[in-house]
Amino acid sequence: MTTKHLTIFLLFIWICSACQQEKTAVNPDFIEVNVVKTYPVKELHLEDLAEIEYVLPELHNDFLYRGVPRLITDDYLFFQEEELLVFDRKGKPLHKMNRGGEGPEEFIYVFGILYDPEVDELYISTVEKIQVYSVTGEYKRLIPLKEGAFISNMHIFDEKHLICYDNYEYYSAPFFLLSREDGRITEEIDIRYETKLQMFSQRTKGEMVYTYTGPQEHIVKAKDGFLLTEHSIDTVYLYTFGKELIPVLTRTPPIATQQPYIYLNSYQESLDYLFMTTINAEFSWETTEGFFPTNLLIDKKDGKIYEQKIKLKDYAGKEIALSPGLPDRVTGFMTGMFFLSADELLEALEAGKLSGRLQEITSQMEEESNMLLLLYQFK
Repeated sequence: MTTKHLTIFLLFIWICSACQQEKTAVNPDFIEVNVVKTYPVKELHLEDLAEIEYVLPELHNDFLYRGVPRLITDDYLFFQEEELLVFDRKGKPLHKMNRGGEGPEEFIYVFGILYDPEVDELYISTVEKIQVYSVTGEYKRLIPLKEGAFISNMHIFDEKHLICYDNYEYYSAPFFLLSREDGRITEEIDIRYETKLQMFSQRTKGEMVYTYTGPQEHIVKAKDGFLLTEHSIDTVYLYTFGKELIPVLTRTPPIATQQPYIYLNSYQESLDYLFMTTINAEFSWETTEGFFPTNLLIDKKDGKIYEQKIKLKDYAGKEIALSPGLPDRVTGFMTGMFFLSADELLEALEAGKLSGRLQEITSQMEEESNMLLLLYQFK
């Protein structure tokens, strides 16, 4: 190769390298996200991305609750109060599970809920154990956990295992497969960290310890398995149903070099986009404000990153954020849930901001109505 040809070749390589640095890699198998960079805004409508199902749970004096469902399946809505309240998918009350307590077949506090309709098993994660019931409350068995341990982030991995995350170092690995039968750790997933970085702010006052934190999504459903995020390291992994561990995303700059930390909650995938959230862990005890999110999306066609602005066609001026936390309470892949209060909707109706199906539903609501659930399924 002549000197002239070598110079042209090296210049071509340099140009290609420079172009690659200007955007995220198009290869969906590995993504790089700069969590401190400011990105241009991309505006989308949820109705163009997903089918939306509206569910307004019936108001019933014997089935009163606050907040949103702990779990939504194809057939049921589960709400937690002193009792576990079970509604059908359309919002009709079905029955209660009065299992709260310290007895051998009861639970003190609910950290997580799963349901497997194939075997009619409802998993309630509580202190030092996971209790298993039928959907009607019939007790089945106890799955023991380590002394002092509780699991708040868990999913059904296969017919024999739950995939779990331990945020408090009770176990020797943060991610592991837990036997659904007897609680044995059948596999530790090889994701390690040198130093555990805490994504919360804590203060002690007298004998009380106060803690503030933002949303942390450690296990997120994916098409071929689960996305696993340990915020103490920079790489997000896909753990496949075939038990392969594949790096799919890295964040920059390294989180260990930041103060305050900015952590990344992996992503939820649609047909054309990846939706993700970064959280700035800065917090003020004087104003009790902090952990501010930035909601991003990646266009899968060209790999470019944007700040997302997601709107509703039936609600003028309303913006929502699509994040990996939305599918956590809903079974299935490419699904999610958010909610709108009766007060907000009635005010929007009076202001003329609603149209279509949302206007129709709200016109039948009262101030005492339950929150309206908006369940989405990406197209």
